[in-house]
Amino acid sequence: MYASKRFSYSFPVYKARCQLAAIDYMKHSDHENITNKDGSIRLHRKFSKQTNHWTVCEEKEKKHYTYIPELMINIVNRYLTERIPLRHPVTVKEDDPKNISKTVAPVSPEPSHVLAAKKVSRFSKGT
Repeated sequence: MYASKRFSYSFPVYKARCQLAAIDYMKHSDHENITNKDGSIRLHRKFSKQTNHWTVCEEKEKKHYTYIPELMINIVNRYLTERIPLRHPVTVKEDDPKNISKTVAPVSPEPSHVLAAKKVSRFSKGT
């Protein structure tokens, strides 16, 4: 919901979205089950495409987003007290994935013409 796989995000944006997802999960993790008039727990059905079977889950209360105004107030207060402009230069941290080298190979590659000369194909004649 917060970090859809249909879009690509920079690392800081992805990190913020994951933090929002964690806050949302923690605020709604203790919701009570909904009960029917007779006192039994209300269930709803789900179909799994992977197993091609139906299953049931307990139905929880709907989410209430009462914490969001408080979160927004905290963000604005932090912005006002720290005096950081909205468009300030960003420093890349050492643990940022952008700092990882382009390859994961433990040794540096040889020049392309050397690698091409060493390459042996199963379709080449005479070998």
